[in-house]
Amino acid sequence: MKKWKRILSTALSVLLLSGNISVCAAESPSAERTYTDRSEVIGTAVVVGDEDSAGESSLFSRPGTIATITPGKNHSYGSWGTCEFNVKTETGNHLGFCAEPNSGTPSGNFSVSILDDSIEKNANIKAAVLCYVIPELYEALGKNIYNEKDNNTYAYCHALVGYLYSGSLTGLSASMANGVKMMRDTVNAHRQTNPTLISYMQRYQVYVAYNDQQDIVWVEEQQKGSMNLKKESANPEVTDGNSCYSREGAIYGVYKEQACITKVADLTTDAQGNSNTVEVDAGTYYVKETKAPKGFVLDKQVHPVTVTAGKTAVLKVKDLPQLDPVGVLLGKIDKETNQNKPQGSASLEGAEFTVKYYQTLSDSDPGQAGQSPERTWVFRTDKDGFCNYSQQYLVSGDELYLSPTKNPALPLGTVTIQETKAPEGYLINSEIFVIKITDDPNADESVHTYNQPKIPETLLTLDIVKVLKGKDTPIQGVVFTHTDSKGNQEEVTTDEKGQAVLKGLTRGTHTIQEKSVPDGYTKNPGVLKFSVDENNKITLLENTATDKNGSMTFTLREDGTAQLHVEDVLAPYELVIHKVNDHAKVLEGAEFTLYTDKECKQELQKATSGKDGILRFQDLEVEKKYYLKETKAPDGYRIPVNSDGTDIVYEIYTKSDPQKDLFEYYVNGEKHTEETGDFAITGTKAEREVHLKVVNPVGMKMPETGSPWTAGILLAGVGVIVAGYVMMIRKGKQEDEEK
Repeated sequence: MKKWKRILSTALSVLLLSGNISVCAAESPSAERTYTDRSEVIGTAVVVGDEDSAGESSLFSRPGTIATITPGKNHSYGSWGTCEFNVKTETGNHLGFCAEPNSGTPSGNFSVSILDDSIEKNANIKAAVLCYVIPELYEALGKNIYNEKDNNTYAYCHALVGYLYSGSLTGLSASMANGVKMMRDTVNAHRQTNPTLISYMQRYQVYVAYNDQQDIVWVEEQQKGSMNLKKESANPEVTDGNSCYSREGAIYGVYKEQACITKVADLTTDAQGNSNTVEVDAGTYYVKETKAPKGFVLDKQVHPVTVTAGKTAVLKVKDLPQLDPVGVLLGKIDKETNQNKPQGSASLEGAEFTVKYYQTLSDSDPGQAGQSPERTWVFRTDKDGFCNYSQQYLVSGDELYLSPTKNPALPLGTVTIQETKAPEGYLINSEIFVIKITDDPNADESVHTYNQPKIPETLLTLDIVKVLKGKDTPIQGVVFTHTDSKGNQEEVTTDEKGQAVLKGLTRGTHTIQEKSVPDGYTKNPGVLKFSVDENNKITLLENTATDKNGSMTFTLREDGTAQLHVEDVLAPYELVIHKVNDHAKVLEGAEFTLYTDKECKQELQKATSGKDGILRFQDLEVEKKYYLKETKAPDGYRIPVNSDGTDIVYEIYTKSDPQKDLFEYYVNGEKHTEETGDFAITGTKAEREVHLKVVNPVGMKMPETGSPWTAGILLAGVGVIVAGYVMMIRKGKQEDEEK
């Protein structure tokens, strides 16, 4: 444990080199050190023999690793002295070179970095060492560059590395210095032109171990590994098979540091959530999502990934799908008031809605296109007409979708809502409402793209239309009594259009009848009964109205509402006949007959004048013609006739409009409106009387028995009879003679 604690505590620092290494270098003081072309510290090295740290290294390409360095064979080049160094890492043993001639002997602790080989001198250092340590390059290039014949090739290479690294030739003879420069030029030329060297340059990395005493360089083959990721849904029940969600198109950046500043690659997922595989140097990287795929929440977590040489590291991530908590599914409102308050005895509670969820986005009902819903529910409204997406409001159906926190929520997709049972007092709204739930790139796992529909409800009504029989003239002010199934009563009065409305009809049996009518009309005595069932369907049960007193016509409309068309008749009137002679004496016993036809063949009523000379014809219809004539004269009088001997007939006709306070009386086509005279109009709107004075002149009086005229009349009669008899006898004799 102590060993690993120390390793972790030194993560991202450089390797320590052993301080007990005997290195022979020039003793002259070094110039001021200003080297800045190293990469970040990647590891540490420790003194040989430190059991807690040494020998547990990984690759230098992985930050935080450990290595050891030990001295080897001594070499010299002119006044420069050095020795070989064995640098041991996980990749093996590597040959090291002192990089700073004229600097002190290496000792103490060292840091290790990668030299930036985009700088020419560092690139040439890598090339110089490769030409020495790689057998293929040594045979082709190195043994000539480092003069194998002198059998001191390490010293030559050491001198070139030192010159390339520090630029110093101090302590060398002129010929030696020129030799180092020639080696530099040769290596530089080969580095740019030799294909084999170029290939090795790409495969290897040059490292430097440094402290205040001395720097040591070596090359190591870059150790490569690879990485990819597998994206999964954190809620596959919601997302699997749902076209609104996709694991394709997620982009994750691969960074060198936890702060995610230096990006080395991008990982992009396919439809199965598998990313591309990228090759990187072995080491630890940090992966962060920069673009979420469709329907998912952006993963803000930074994921560390350790890549091992020769292996593929797979990062598994789970993204949360976006869900809409919805809350209120719908709200019912009264269509007339546009408010969630019912009218009359109606209620917004108890409406049932079938809600279907589809795993697709559509502007129209997916069901009409042949798609099957993923889940179906039936919800019920509360007293305020609202319905929530929750277990409390659920009547039946599938399980509700839940968020990771176990709260009801709907996935992205399309929802259809249709009323399948209306509340009491309202018609069912058969419209299908389509609502889309879409993603929101700016939201986390909760989106709020569901738009709650306000579903208007049409009251279940019975419209009453009150008209005058035969004319459809509206009658204002008629009062109807409505009794519901619970015995509750309400009164409605017709308006100027003759209309009244019963709103919000409750379930059960209902009764309607006229309570009162304005003066001048006759109340319709009919009674109407109908029922409202559980589905708010209206059915006629009884109608007692007759056509004689005005019909009551019940009509059920296609939308489920009903209409009651009620007729009233005008109040009847009474015809009053005053029978007198021309001396204003009332005449008793005069008989009059009333007919419905001009020819006086369809007898309606008979009446005889009393001692007051008055006779009456009752319950006569307004706007109907009647025909009156005297059919029996009072005792001692003859029935008056026209000058041509025809009967005297009176045509009687009336017109009425109670709402305009109009009543007109016509005798033989002549209008009369006076309250007095021979053709008077009396009474109220409710009880109208029209009067007609009929006069028998005294000259039309029959002669009395025993008067001086009686004998003469009788003798004349006898004479006429005798003359007729004589003429008949004569005519008979004449016929006999002819025979």
